[in-house]
Amino acid sequence: MSQPAPPSHKSSIRETLISITIAFVLAFVFRGFVMEAFQIPTGSMAPTLLGQHMRFVGPETGVRWATGPRDFADPGTMQVALDRQGGAGDPVRVSDPVLRPEGSVTASNVPRKAGDRIFVLKYLYSVFDPSRFDVVVFKNPADPQQNFIKRLIGLPGEQVALVNGDLFVRPAADGLKDPGGDPAASWGGPTWEIQRKPERVQRAAWQTLFDSRFTPLSALAGRAPFRSPWTPSGPGWEMAGKAQYGYSGAGPTALAWDSQRRPIDDYYAYNEVRPRGPSGREAPSEPSYPVPDVALSFGLTSGEAPAFSVLVEATGHEFRARVGSDGQVRLTMAPLPRVTGEPVVEREIGRGRFERGNGAPLDVEVWHADQALTVFIGGRRVARGEYDLTPSQRVMLATGSPLDELAAETHRTGVNQLANPARYRRTAVRIEFEGGPFAVDRVALKRDLYWTPIDRPGRYARAAHPEAPCALGPDHFFVCGDNSPASEDGRMWLGIDPWVARQIDPTVGVVARPLLIGKAFFVYWPSAEWARGVPVPDFGRMRWIW
Repeated sequence: MSQPAPPSHKSSIRETLISITIAFVLAFVFRGFVMEAFQIPTGSMAPTLLGQHMRFVGPETGVRWATGPRDFADPGTMQVALDRQGGAGDPVRVSDPVLRPEGSVTASNVPRKAGDRIFVLKYLYSVFDPSRFDVVVFKNPADPQQNFIKRLIGLPGEQVALVNGDLFVRPAADGLKDPGGDPAASWGGPTWEIQRKPERVQRAAWQTLFDSRFTPLSALAGRAPFRSPWTPSGPGWEMAGKAQYGYSGAGPTALAWDSQRRPIDDYYAYNEVRPRGPSGREAPSEPSYPVPDVALSFGLTSGEAPAFSVLVEATGHEFRARVGSDGQVRLTMAPLPRVTGEPVVEREIGRGRFERGNGAPLDVEVWHADQALTVFIGGRRVARGEYDLTPSQRVMLATGSPLDELAAETHRTGVNQLANPARYRRTAVRIEFEGGPFAVDRVALKRDLYWTPIDRPGRYARAAHPEAPCALGPDHFFVCGDNSPASEDGRMWLGIDPWVARQIDPTVGVVARPLLIGKAFFVYWPSAEWARGVPVPDFGRMRWIW
């Protein structure tokens, strides 16, 4: 039987070239229509996603954090940061986020890290509509050669309002029914609804203010001993230099957050180092706003399973989550008379129950976020209560002044009172225990994203003032950065590229549907560490994007 003739040399080369060509075509199709890699250039989404940055480690606490770069190759554009930040005679100075404002770190020759590298699903929005709170990549409406990444918060056909850090929407058509001549009245309409983040998004959005796990065991030479921002209500506590707080008494007691020394505000460690402009001076910092949305978590170990309550004072009310010895959870809210002028009438907004063994350790989380109070035990949600306020009611409760009075003062003084942090009341947090002894550890306080009403001379931030409404058309989306004080986004955009205006949509301040590229879904290459000249991936920071 004859054997088949071996393939000719020319045939093998042809087949190889065909295979390579097909591979290239598939790669280009995949990149063009399915998925593409991008790198984050700036810190507008920090700390969710990092652009160019420096990384520090607290010498007393061991906490790690990132800040934006200070020194640039071209201070005029502030686009390309120098590979090394801070000289011997001009070091970089930052504060340890756990010890702030007391703990400072000074460093020279700090390496500049690259931004996170992410994967973006490009086909998704050809099949499904974008969802609120997606992190999206899109073409900059003012410069379509440039890609931006922000969080999508406004959907087509909506009117958007950013009030006291939270997001409210209503049908855009309802804005046409507002009484003329009184812009402030538009925020009092009955169809406004707060938009609550899904649990996964909310967990990703929390930003740590303090965590007892990073308590310094001893102070560095010349430093005063660390004093916890949690203040006990009486004797019986052992807290100094401890990551675990022990209470040896038998009666009721409490821990209160020291809001005077450590305000609960929208401080961003990433923004602490200000970029230097052409003059060599650092750019001015943005003001900090009190944040009403917080999360408290701790581990509780006790022998008798004492009842306890977590209390949050915010938006003119005291919110209480009481966990009983029998596992019953009760959520209530009551007006603060000094804010509302109303009598104290406690209102139940939610209930729940879980099996609580006598002496069994508990992992507790209590969230006050997006006008809702939620309790998690052992990572499982056991109770939730929601309440509704219109934007104008929210302003009244957050500042103590009606919106029309604030508007009148703004016109009289020329200072936007909605963008005045001093107008907003501070948030207070405490834990009340109905008996002891017990110990608490991993005591962490976090705060939510806060979309600021920051404005520029002569104009209000879009959607953050009733005189700067944001109504979205049928193919319009509204986006903001998670690092709100340092994000140039839909709130402040002024111009639009002529080609975009002519060929796609002339509306300023929005992202038209054709400009959307896709949904960012995974950080596949965080800034690498270098070992002996070789980049080593930081596998611990590879993560899904929510």
